[in-house]
Amino acid sequence: MIPLLTEDPARLFDDMLSLTAELFFERERASLLDGHMREAESVLDIGCGNGAYLEAVKRAYPRLRCTGIEKDARVYPFAAARSAPGLSFVQADYKDAAAGGEPFDVVVIRLAALHLPDFRHFLAWLRGVTHERSAILILDLDDAATGPLPGEELPLFDALLRASRKPLLARFPKPPREALAELAQAEGWIADPQSYRILADEPRTKRRMYRYMETSTRILQGGRLDHDRKKELDDWLSKESASYSAGMFALTLRRDRY
Repeated sequence: MIPLLTEDPARLFDDMLSLTAELFFERERASLLDGHMREAESVLDIGCGNGAYLEAVKRAYPRLRCTGIEKDARVYPFAAARSAPGLSFVQADYKDAAAGGEPFDVVVIRLAALHLPDFRHFLAWLRGVTHERSAILILDLDDAATGPLPGEELPLFDALLRASRKPLLARFPKPPREALAELAQAEGWIADPQSYRILADEPRTKRRMYRYMETSTRILQGGRLDHDRKKELDDWLSKESASYSAGMFALTLRRDRY
């Protein structure tokens, strides 16, 4: 039996962020990160959360100088605890950090871009912390490619997730990948989109996805996991034919001229 997670909000958020790194890092490394990180010397992770993803980047590319920025005082201590040579974290809003230093070769903003209050301001700020050949990697959920398979599975979780995403999506006149690409192009960036996904259809990935769904349910329900929701997740995990598609998009930005 999978143990129930603590109901402390900060710890739950820490657990959820670690699970997203476990679920997606290797897939993103193979399809996206290797092409940028192997030749880079420095990377900046904006909205780095608990630092789990940036720590995985550092392990995969040991020579990188890795810096994470996180403004949330609840989750920042988990990131700070991961500090190591070549891996550092700053508690700050992006607008107040990293200006005036050496430019970064790669900037990552993962599962955070949709929360920015002013994406155009962010794009302008990026020019001050990057150089002509830097790559900016925006990674976020592709809602249209995310959901249970077959579709009738997990109705409670699916409804909860989509309700939580609705305020973010309502800020954009079209799917975020398209909206962010258009905004970037209008501000003079070249935008290269791609899509990928994790399919939780075998035991190891299903257990990780189960833990993610359980943890995010607790977060969205104020720390609670009632009997019906727990049973739905347990039934999904035990049903061999049930799976879950977690879709993501990557938007790689580069300056429009060197």
